[in-house]
Amino acid sequence: MWLTFRVGFGERFWFYVFKLFFSKNMIHERKFRKKSGIWADDMFLFCDEKNMSKFRKAEKLNWQESLVEKTRLYGEALDYPDFAIEDFVELATTREKGNGGKPKSGDRIAFNLISYGYDAFIFVQKILRK
Repeated sequence: MWLTFRVGFGERFWFYVFKLFFSKNMIHERKFRKKSGIWADDMFLFCDEKNMSKFRKAEKLNWQESLVEKTRLYGEALDYPDFAIEDFVELATTREKGNGGKPKSGDRIAFNLISYGYDAFIFVQKILRK
């Protein structure tokens, strides 16, 4: 689970409640959001210790040196479906090969459905029936 807490008493209260009860399975990051101009706390909660270790390993990798491995580790750590991870890796390799950093127009479909926990899921059209 990925939670973001910003300013305000209510959000700070819930941040400390989550931190108190889930500190063993939690990764905490504090970042400055340039768009909104405020500091925000991102909290990543994991049910499985393997996923948390994959997430930490992915954070240590460099995007330029190991783009594919970092992409795969993030996808596995966040429990994305296998077809989505493979597509993310394919997009990463397309960028590495220097195709202008973009896949061909019209070969991907994206949806944005935050109520199910997925923001901007992108995949190949042939996988649509899955």
